[in-house]
Amino acid sequence: MLIKILIISIFPAPYRVAVFNELGKNVELDVIFERTNDYNRLSDWFSKEFKNFTGYILSDSSETVKKDIQNIKKDLWNGKYDAVILYDYSTVISLYFASICRMKKIPYFLNCDGAFINKSALKKIVKEFVIKNATACFASGNMAARYFEYFKAKKEVIYYHPFTSLYEYEINKRLCSDQEKNETRKKLNINGKKIAITASRFISSKRIDVLIEAWASMPSDYHLIIAGAGELEETYKQQINKLNLKNIILSGFLKKDTLFEYMKASDVFVLPTESDTWGLVINEAMACGLPVITTNMCIAGIELVENGQNGYIVPVGDVDALKRAIRQVLVNEDLHQRMANNALKAIKKYTYENIGISHFNALKNTLDANKRNNNEGR
Repeated sequence: MLIKILIISIFPAPYRVAVFNELGKNVELDVIFERTNDYNRLSDWFSKEFKNFTGYILSDSSETVKKDIQNIKKDLWNGKYDAVILYDYSTVISLYFASICRMKKIPYFLNCDGAFINKSALKKIVKEFVIKNATACFASGNMAARYFEYFKAKKEVIYYHPFTSLYEYEINKRLCSDQEKNETRKKLNINGKKIAITASRFISSKRIDVLIEAWASMPSDYHLIIAGAGELEETYKQQINKLNLKNIILSGFLKKDTLFEYMKASDVFVLPTESDTWGLVINEAMACGLPVITTNMCIAGIELVENGQNGYIVPVGDVDALKRAIRQVLVNEDLHQRMANNALKAIKKYTYENIGISHFNALKNTLDANKRNNNEGR
């Protein structure tokens, strides 16, 4: 008989839906999404590909939401599920269901994609209660594991998984040849001796302004592609015009397949963010064989980038350090080749398939151990 699992998540992000589809291959899975969208994401970014699970999206009506929550509570009370996964456990709804699980002694699991520790006293009390009482925790890497441990999770109940936005087939098996890269550039009408690319939402925390400032000192035949959209687009255009930079392309928002084409035409990926609790675009750049330059406040960089081996980590807002790192990668051909190969090697295990297997194994091992302990206690 399949394990019956309920997941509570915020919204149907494509990287969430893909993981749930993988997990749903091995369990009977229901997923509750708290809302359909996010205020700073384009509507066509969200996924409706609910293939291997039954997905429910809570209503926008407060009265209907109350009824939906009561129905979910009733299902939990009646033992419909073997366990609950609070995939985004910081919301009021998730915290409510954590308390229900605790009252009914239903195993509940927490997920953390990556986090910086906030030492606010009030938040610490709430987080400690939820985390230390969790049956087990899913951590994307060392930073997430340290976060769970800080809030009193036991090491032995922390399970690692390779957080990603990639299927196995999306990771290049080898580096593109120069001929392939040039053909892709011709197809996309990209010129330039060397190409750098960044991709992000156009919001202040991504610090695209720092990258534009750094690019002002690059040779005119070194081109920068800025992929994305958002509230700061006009600000970036004004900055580019003020610096009279003719070697920067604002490509607009690119869907994943198109973004990968642009990445395969590029030589280095840069993300100068001042705070990212992961940064999945780094996984995607590495999957295309790109060295990565990012900051010491990007958890994907901290977890995936080995300084000097497959990219560089620079301090947030340090324009000079960013310029040096970009030049180093683009000028030194041997270094670039080594970093590109190392990027591909480092990202190989970071697939949706592996997350699904990791989650299933953690669930099965934990629930089996609970059954054994319960039987021994009788």
